[in-house]
Amino acid sequence: MGRFAEYVAKSVGANVRALTISQEQFDYARERIHKAGLNDKVEVVFQDYRDENGVFDRIASIEMFEPSVKNTGRPTSANCRSA
Repeated sequence: MGRFAEYVAKSVGANVRALTISQEQFDYARERIHKAGLNDKVEVVFQDYRDENGVFDRIASIEMFEPSVKNTGRPTSANCRSA
């Protein structure tokens, strides 16, 4: 999560909101983003994606497809609608 957020913020200048429920990923990503000087472009949040209410231009799901299909029987992207 931290590497992807850093890459997108640097390469295309995107503002990124990165969600995780893993304390280890959260700590790693926050430190990585801080060291890269991207605190103004990347927000790392310790939060379940199901609790997110934001509106976004794009969504990237890193390592979530398989768990969501296993738990719900359908991909998470089925919950996304076209703008």
